[in-house]
Amino acid sequence: QRTPCFGTCQAYTVTVFSDGRAHYTGRSNAPREGDFTGKVDKATMQKLLDRAVSIGFFAFQDKYDGQVTDLPSTIIRVNANNKDKKVVGRVKTPPAFKPFAAYADSLLAPVEWTKVADRK
Repeated sequence: QRTPCFGTCQAYTVTVFSDGRAHYTGRSNAPREGDFTGKVDKATMQKLLDRAVSIGFFAFQDKYDGQVTDLPSTIIRVNANNKDKKVVGRVKTPPAFKPFAAYADSLLAPVEWTKVADRK
């Protein structure tokens, strides 16, 4: 998840479930706005988990924050192998945190997203 800022930060949430189902919600400045569904293959999910393990994600603090008002947060949650870890990162994150988020974005970029019909 990427949160908004006072500028043009992309704000969106991507959730990938263990069966590969994926949900994307794009908000301000996102590549696509609204709700979408997609499918993530097992190989991609394994790459994400492998990277999380290799960078020590499960040992990170739960929150990296400070007294700043205009910086977006990156929120990553990994739930696998009987471990569930959510990290909110805004400032002073571990060196591998933001590259991990960028890696996840790059792996999920090819997903074919289907717009969910707006509810009335």
